[in-house]
Amino acid sequence: MLFLPAVISQPVIVGYLPQYSVANVSEAALGRCTDVAYFSLEPNADGSINEKNFSSSHMEKLMGAKKKHGFRLLITVGGWGRSSGFAAATSTKAGQKNLASNLVDWCEEYGFDGVDYDWEHPKNAEEAANYAGLIKATKDAGRASNLLVTAALAGWQTITPEGVEALDRVHLMAYDQGGRHSTLRGSISDVDKMIALGFPKPKIAMGVPFYGRHVEKRNSITYASLLERNRSAILEEGLDEVDGMYFNGPATMKQKCDYAKAEGLAGIMIWELGHDAAGDDSLLSLIHKELTPKPVKKEDSKHRFLFGGG
Repeated sequence: MLFLPAVISQPVIVGYLPQYSVANVSEAALGRCTDVAYFSLEPNADGSINEKNFSSSHMEKLMGAKKKHGFRLLITVGGWGRSSGFAAATSTKAGQKNLASNLVDWCEEYGFDGVDYDWEHPKNAEEAANYAGLIKATKDAGRASNLLVTAALAGWQTITPEGVEALDRVHLMAYDQGGRHSTLRGSISDVDKMIALGFPKPKIAMGVPFYGRHVEKRNSITYASLLERNRSAILEEGLDEVDGMYFNGPATMKQKCDYAKAEGLAGIMIWELGHDAAGDDSLLSLIHKELTPKPVKKEDSKHRFLFGGG
């Protein structure tokens, strides 16, 4: 089994893809990501793997796109409503190693490039420490296969230094805060919290929403639906809030990309690919354009050499 090396070129574009969105996301869209996180597995309390949301029919599409475009394919374990088994499975060092070993074996069987954890959420300091132990155990077990180990964390969460060191990257869920849930200011504040935990900037992928959330009622709507209903307000007026729904329009998304580049962050993480608009209105296409390094023209390279430019 061949794996991509665990070397993360910057900047990254990490697209989360729940199993219920696979059919609606094109191969071309997947190809605009450097990493695709297939949101599928759950941990059982005994450390075994619950595959009820995993579909072998999805694998043909994902592996075909991976082979063509060369992105890293991660398997996400946990998530909202899918994390009840974590506490029991990781309550002992032996349990941490057991779950880690099972997941590494699973990745090797199916050809995934890494494990992405999303425990929502450890309830106390003991569980947070056990989470870090699981992350380290996974990194140790996957080292021979060069597997990446990443985790989705909210700005209010904490993690021990052991977990910070073991993670290759944190996927910062810089959204779903109260009120206007994903402003640039709020996202920067969340980045600062990760830095305070000990994460270096090149390990932090700042999360952005491809959906809107009501500032009071907390219900949500996809960006594609928002754009269909409010095209002029979003694209011509540049609004990020319509009828109480707050979201990130193109201008704000570009600002976030500019911030990630300027600060040397790992890049941008997206929840989730199935919420995007199509064609020229795609936020993913905008992010890809903003973050993908521009090729150097031969004449530009020549001028830098002649005039000693950096």
